[in-house]
Amino acid sequence: MNLFKNRPFAIFCLIFIISSVLSGFIGGTGKLAAATVFLLLAVLCAILYRIIKRYRLKFIFALICCSSVILALVSQYLSADMRREKQQSYEGERIVKMLVVEEGYLSDYSSEYEVEIKEIDGERISARSIAVCAFADELDAGDLVYARCAVYSSGEKILGYARSVDSDVYIQTAIYNTSDVAIISENNGSFRIFCANIRRVASETIDGIFGEELSPIVKGFILGDKSALSSDVIREFRRAGVSHLLAVSGLHISVIMGVLEFLLRKACTPKSARCILLSAAALVFLAMTGFAMSAARSVIMLLLVYFCYLFVKENDAVTSLFASAALIMLLSPTAVSDVGLWLSFLATLGILSVYAPLSVRFKARRGKGMRAFLLGVLKKILLAFFMTFICNVFICAVVWICFGEISAVSLISNPILTPLSEIFVIAVFVAASVSWIPILSTLAVKAVLAFCNLITYLCELFSDIEGAVVSLGYSFAGVIILLMSAALAVMLTVKLKRKSVILIVPLAAALSFTACLAVYGAIHKGEVKTSYFSDGDNEMIVLTEGYSAAVCDFSAGAYSFVKNASEIASENNATEISGYVITHYHSYHVSSLEKLCRGNVVRTLYLPYPASSAELDLMKRITSCASSAGTDIYVYREGEKLDLLGGAWLTVIYGEGGAAHRSVSAVVGNSEEILTYVSAGSFPDAIENITAKSDYILFGKHAGVYDGASYPIDDDRLKCLFYADTEVYRSLNIPSVNAVVCIPPDEEKSALFELVLN
Repeated sequence: MNLFKNRPFAIFCLIFIISSVLSGFIGGTGKLAAATVFLLLAVLCAILYRIIKRYRLKFIFALICCSSVILALVSQYLSADMRREKQQSYEGERIVKMLVVEEGYLSDYSSEYEVEIKEIDGERISARSIAVCAFADELDAGDLVYARCAVYSSGEKILGYARSVDSDVYIQTAIYNTSDVAIISENNGSFRIFCANIRRVASETIDGIFGEELSPIVKGFILGDKSALSSDVIREFRRAGVSHLLAVSGLHISVIMGVLEFLLRKACTPKSARCILLSAAALVFLAMTGFAMSAARSVIMLLLVYFCYLFVKENDAVTSLFASAALIMLLSPTAVSDVGLWLSFLATLGILSVYAPLSVRFKARRGKGMRAFLLGVLKKILLAFFMTFICNVFICAVVWICFGEISAVSLISNPILTPLSEIFVIAVFVAASVSWIPILSTLAVKAVLAFCNLITYLCELFSDIEGAVVSLGYSFAGVIILLMSAALAVMLTVKLKRKSVILIVPLAAALSFTACLAVYGAIHKGEVKTSYFSDGDNEMIVLTEGYSAAVCDFSAGAYSFVKNASEIASENNATEISGYVITHYHSYHVSSLEKLCRGNVVRTLYLPYPASSAELDLMKRITSCASSAGTDIYVYREGEKLDLLGGAWLTVIYGEGGAAHRSVSAVVGNSEEILTYVSAGSFPDAIENITAKSDYILFGKHAGVYDGASYPIDDDRLKCLFYADTEVYRSLNIPSVNAVVCIPPDEEKSALFELVLN
């Protein structure tokens, strides 16, 4: 495609971006720093070898390229690493002077604020931070305060919870007593407070116009604020492959700026004045989004376009794209690890480098009649499909690294939902502009609500399709994606006689992935992979087949381990949980299962029949939370056979009550093989009969250590004995068997075994 021909500035920016990425991800001291410099120089030499022949003043060109590398190293090591190390050196109890920028999470028991730290123990510094109060405080934006704080690294837990913060926030502060806070002055100003006020006013305006029901999704589309959206809505957008609609990007910027430019044209505004007004509007809109990286990339590109018109009279979209990414990384070195920026940058690169030159051939000729109209509609649909395909190809490597799965229905959902979203954004601004007219405002809000319901319904429809998301966790997926990305990078830099040749690479990769997936599915068809995981006293048996997983949970319900169910499923290439079985009730299950169901697709939640009024109350609360996330509920009784997936079934059997709850055993099997999980406690004769017919026996840790009980075993049938705990192994009186005995190692290991039931 010869992408960098006659684009020297784009080459400088590319070198800076590559250098920033390498130094950001490989950086460090000693050998790592030396390796970083070596890789950067190798990349630089390769680029210079390719392009230096094309330009005069070769020495100056090479010097500027070297300057790009040095600038990237300085930006990453000095601006980022040194600032991070300096700030984290203040960990401990400190006296902090801080300016409250914006209110975050507020409740009756705790508060959270975004702050600018001015001093720590009298030493002047300038740092962004999050201040978490262990009480309901009444600080306001603009308050300058002194506080006795506990200073933590941003990755540590604050007040018992791990807080997710922006990538350039290196420390957090925790305030435990109201007496430790003293307000020095109020109504102070700063640039961040000004931007936060713009965002707050915009949010309050949206709340006032659209109401409680509609405003969360409007703020998601317009401001990129997903805090008020339910987890199930976010999950449905992600599975449908349209998460970018909730992250302010080039689509939103182009729609909003297009509407404003149309209005300015109608007002007969000169083009120079339009450029200035639109640039100011874009900056205000960027502040409203909280300076999201995807929005920043779009706005900077737009500003470069307007700048070129005003002063240069020429513009190149590819150069603007690379310049905007380089500028963002220069101003914010931690942006090299921002996933949103990379997704936005790569998708736009695909549109500019492949979609734009190839789509010219598909432009519809003007004609009259129904045939010409239908042909034009068909070509627009094909172009939307083609654009989605190209964008998915270019972001595939980032999706593989960061998410491990990709939406298979995005090729269908994007051509449908993207134009609807454009209309929705326009309708929002129309409704806001007529909000002062009683009748029109009501009609406009109803129209926006209708579009909102249609979009969310379609997202839910697409996300519920079986196999809507395809796992990229297969070993062959990484090889195919890396080879495809490398081939695309090469073909973008060389001259192609026919530009359409570049499509051979992604099409070959798609066909290869489909073929490998089909072969993998044929080889493993009907196989149910059974795995046992433990974390302390929490235990799980996970069954996976294809893209579905089923989980039997023996844990105490603590969220720290329940959330691992989705991670374990994805590691085994499953993208949904078809069934989740809990064996007993615990108060922790209410919050942990709600988070699990809202963040993942859980088709059915299996709950044991309640044995007391307290368990009945917990069952009702769990049912309410799970049902709201679209999860079906099934209440089972002891000994009932539960059909899970791939012909595998599960039966739960209870023993005598322990200190906290009844001890549990479970039987997993199919028509040929049986795995029995046995825990401490006395069990009915059914367990002894089952162990005598089991192919695999797992002695777990549930309800404590064994008391030396023994179970009948068919030595000719038994294949393996698993012991989840060395104490369990020592306390059991099991006669010598011919089967393999598996004992956990001394070091903590999450997975004790993985076996396949054919």
